[in-house]
Amino acid sequence: MMKSSYTETFKEQAVEKVLQRGHKTIQAMADELNVNHYALKNGLKTTRRESMSKTPTSKRPSDWSTDDRFQLLMESSALEVKP
Repeated sequence: MMKSSYTETFKEQAVEKVLQRGHKTIQAMADELNVNHYALKNGLKTTRRESMSKTPTSKRPSDWSTDDRFQLLMESSALEVKP
């Protein structure tokens, strides 16, 4: 199997689409985008890791701005809940 290379723009758009997927699974989104679902999950992890490093850690949550709170809410909405 040949490894596919995707542009950064495509990766960003794919991750954005996954973050807004609603009740669809990552596998369903991967099928829709015609990409390997492991590659999509890895891209999502990388994006989360990068965004978490930008999270204001020097402030208490009560001191976060509305924008900070909204950003964290958007990031957390894509997290999968494990039983």
